[in-house]
Amino acid sequence: MSLWLSKNLLAAIANGIASCGEGDVAIADAPRIHKALRRARPNLVRWSTGRKELDAMVVGGFAQGANWEARAEAWRESLVPGGLLLSVDRGAASEVSRRLLCAGFTDLVQVRIARRLVTYGRMGAAGNDSGNAVKAS
Repeated sequence: MSLWLSKNLLAAIANGIASCGEGDVAIADAPRIHKALRRARPNLVRWSTGRKELDAMVVGGFAQGANWEARAEAWRESLVPGGLLLSVDRGAASEVSRRLLCAGFTDLVQVRIARRLVTYGRMGAAGNDSGNAVKAS
C-alpha cells in the first residue's frame, strides 16, 4: 500500500502504539510507515506470519482485497489478548469497521486524517482462541 505520510498521520499512529508501552509492535503491509517510525520505536518490527505475543500491529490496505478474512485471522493470532490493531487505509469507514468487527476486534475508534482513515481496535478480551470472530457474508 502506497501512503503519503503526513506529520499528522504519523503522529496519530505513534500515539496509538505509545498506548502499548514498551511492548512489541509490528508493521504489516505498510513499509513506508515502518521506515518512518523505526527510529522513534526501536522495538518496531516487520510482521511475518507466525509471529506471536505482539502488543500492537499497524496494518495497511485492510479495506482493499478479497482475502481480508485470512489476513485478519493471522493478525489476531499474533496479538496478545487485548492487543491493539491500527489500520491505515483509504477505504470507507463503514467497510473497515465492518471487517474489524467481523474479525473479532472491539472498542473501535476511527479518525479521518486528510484522505486516510486510521482505525484503532482491540482484540477481543477472550483471547486468541476465543472463536468469537463472526464470518462475514
